[in-house]
Amino acid sequence: ALMSSRGIVGYEHLDPHLATHIFHHLVHGLAASHHAGVVHRDLKPSNIMVSADPSASQLKITDFGIAKMAQAELVEAIEGGNETITGSSTAIGAVPYMAPEMVQQPRDADRPADIWSAGAMLYRMVAGELPFGSGLQAVLKIVTGSLPPKPWPLDAYPQFAPLTDELWTIIQGCFERDPASRPDADALVSVCSELCYSQSQRALGTIAQFGGSRGSFGFID
Repeated sequence: ALMSSRGIVGYEHLDPHLATHIFHHLVHGLAASHHAGVVHRDLKPSNIMVSADPSASQLKITDFGIAKMAQAELVEAIEGGNETITGSSTAIGAVPYMAPEMVQQPRDADRPADIWSAGAMLYRMVAGELPFGSGLQAVLKIVTGSLPPKPWPLDAYPQFAPLTDELWTIIQGCFERDPASRPDADALVSVCSELCYSQSQRALGTIAQFGGSRGSFGFID
């Protein structure tokens, strides 16, 4: 998060190659769980563990053991039981990544709900912001079907256009209103396997010189 004296003012986005790498790992894990008959239904960044190395070489989806409990809490919050959607910590964290059917028919939500959530996380990585905002504002946009705008970072680097155009297509597919129209996890694995993105090992560096005549370049050791 980017901080100022006024608090959080924005979020950093990942470069498209690293975002694609993480998303590819994520949908691999989803495909495996869906083949095992397990639907997560509470996918959000706090349930994703990524190794701390610069290459983010390992990723794990967590909280499968409490997936049913989390689903029960989400259903209760959405349907207005003892919990409310603004009082449930599970619901509050999940709302920005929640599929429309999770809001409208939570008991019927299935594998496509996980696909929507994965697409929301991909959007968050490449945009640096949530696709539909947070809280009740996000619920309204998700239910009414407002597709988020194309994130500006996807158009900011012309040299990455072949990749970023594909990422936007993937995001749009994950955000299909009709769950049956969304790609399944296997299809996303297949698409990601055909994307041209760098998987080279990354390393931490030290800025040795920065500025140049116009502050436009520098050197890293």
